[in-house]
Amino acid sequence: MKLTIALFALLTSLCPLLAADASKKPIDPFEGAFFPPELVLLAQDRIALTPEQLEAVRVRLEKTQQRSDELRVRLERETAALAALTKQERVDEAPLLAQLDKVLDVEREVKHLNVGAGVAIKNLLTPEQQARLREMSFEIAKNHAAFTGLEAETGKRISAKVERVKEGAQKWVARGRDPSAIAQAIEGKFKPLMEADKVFEAEAELDRLLKLLPQDGKSTGAPTAPTEAVHQRVAAKVERVTQAVRKLAESGSDLSAILTTMGEKVGPLLDAGKFSEAEAELDRVLEQLKPDGK
Repeated sequence: MKLTIALFALLTSLCPLLAADASKKPIDPFEGAFFPPELVLLAQDRIALTPEQLEAVRVRLEKTQQRSDELRVRLERETAALAALTKQERVDEAPLLAQLDKVLDVEREVKHLNVGAGVAIKNLLTPEQQARLREMSFEIAKNHAAFTGLEAETGKRISAKVERVKEGAQKWVARGRDPSAIAQAIEGKFKPLMEADKVFEAEAELDRLLKLLPQDGKSTGAPTAPTEAVHQRVAAKVERVTQAVRKLAESGSDLSAILTTMGEKVGPLLDAGKFSEAEAELDRVLEQLKPDGK
């Protein structure tokens, strides 16, 4: 994975203590306030990001990137037009100032987009997660090796998921299922994304495949034991919550209550093997997600 220069520069700016002469810098109200979504995704293991938080961050990042690309093209066009006006032998002030306003309008929209994404992602995180990200931002600003370590962890996590997908595909073959859909997703989506250095999109594709693979095992027949039936119900309900969270994230709704429940109640119960209690919490979450529960 390549280091994104803009991301590293942003992370460096999060640490005002590193500035040589900070007393002369104008006050930046956003300095150190928010976290780049790329950092949140890279550090997802270290800050114990829940699946619901992960999905919401991915949705917001995808939405922001799409609009950012559109604004970048527009800004280049308007800036080029402004440059052409300034290079004329005699400059007409009114058209030049009007074109300058167009450039400033795009720059303002870019700022709104980035700050809005920062606010949304920060509100998804717990105070503990935010504190850990601040520590990591400071470490990265001081030492580039800290960022390289995050990249290495992400690479290992992706490699492990690739192996899990391969194992799942092999189980399909053992059951007589055609694994061509999995192979096509790996070759047609995952690998091109990795080659284009779109690491986060590639990992999201792996997560989609990992969700798909267990579903085949559930559909081949009836559960063999009551415990398995509970596991299957819980997995299905977690998936329903994830899909609902994705839709709410796209609409800009407040997800803090849902994510808190999933992170502080459902997750620990599942980790402890208390599937019945976790299912009860999931039922409460699903009830809240109903239209009349919003």
